[in-house]
Amino acid sequence: MSKLKKSLPAIALALVLLVTAIGGTFAYFSQTDVAENYIKVKDYNSQLTEEFDPPPDGLAPEIEVSKVVGVTNTGEIPMIVRITYTEFWDAVENAGLVQEEAVAGVYDGDTETDSVVRKYAGSGWVYGGDGYYYFMSILAPGASTGSWITGIELKDSSVVTTTLYDVTYWDGAAFQTVTGLSEAAKDALIAGLVDPAYVSQIITNTTSVNTSGNDYMLRITTETLQAIAEAAATWTPTTPAVQAFLAFLASV
Repeated sequence: MSKLKKSLPAIALALVLLVTAIGGTFAYFSQTDVAENYIKVKDYNSQLTEEFDPPPDGLAPEIEVSKVVGVTNTGEIPMIVRITYTEFWDAVENAGLVQEEAVAGVYDGDTETDSVVRKYAGSGWVYGGDGYYYFMSILAPGASTGSWITGIELKDSSVVTTTLYDVTYWDGAAFQTVTGLSEAAKDALIAGLVDPAYVSQIITNTTSVNTSGNDYMLRITTETLQAIAEAAATWTPTTPAVQAFLAFLASV
């Protein structure tokens, strides 16, 4: 009996090997474990803030109207902020000559813009040279920017004038006519001719639209990014001060 007991493990092993050889299968243990981790994500949000009470009877020339515009960080993540704007007069739109304000014209007394609405600049913002004004500080959760502008005012010159040129010139084989050129485009065309004397005619077309009695719209657009270097690198200002501010984020 003792010999039989001793030989049982050997018999069992032989049977397992026999089953494996015949069926080609072998039983084994297996286990799968899953761990689920729920992580709260901080809120990222901002809000354009504005204090503006336009006169019920409309803007009058040379009278400043308070208009305070800024951005508030309503989330839980520090951010950087920039603003751009476009303005329209409905009379100009109706004439098919949509008047978009050059962003450099936010400062009072600026002479490089055709806008008839003066905008008084606030503090803490710098023009980036790319169509945007940048707030020059990281905006912490719950904080607000300084005012981008503090007021607007209709200038005396409430007439929008557009001047276009038609140029006829000799190209060496035939006369050519190009219409609807801006002054800069007209000058570039003439400068590019082999001989400026080939210009045979320049027609000046001037269109004036009186904005008086027409509606004005100032469209303000804000953009925000998380205040980290990787995000800031997607903005491409050309003004050195703004470039330095965004580069600073890489060291924070």
